[in-house]
Amino acid sequence: MSLKTDIFDALRTLVADRVTPDKFEQEASLTVPAIRYTRAGGATWADLEGDGDESTDDIRLQIDWVARTADERDALTPLIRAAMKTLDPPCLMDGPVITTFDAETKLYRAFAFWVSYGSSTT
Repeated sequence: MSLKTDIFDALRTLVADRVTPDKFEQEASLTVPAIRYTRAGGATWADLEGDGDESTDDIRLQIDWVARTADERDALTPLIRAAMKTLDPPCLMDGPVITTFDAETKLYRAFAFWVSYGSSTT
């Protein structure tokens, strides 16, 4: 499987399959809660074992989630964190969760960065 498929499968049950790469679907009328994920920062750390296989690179990701209320957003946070830990290779949070309120869409948002440690595949 691919990392995109693995992320979707890990997070889908948390938000009724509303997990998308790169952007939220039709953000103006977005059904929430919803999650999006994308590669972040443009940096990929090559596997230190040196086999050159992209599947073993360590990749930085950003995951965003939105909800109608702060409580709903905050309740998703530990669930997303736990789901990301189940991925193989491991995908661990890299820094704090940032929370905001978007006045235009009236949605509560959160995002955090994760690193998928491809070089740690078991």
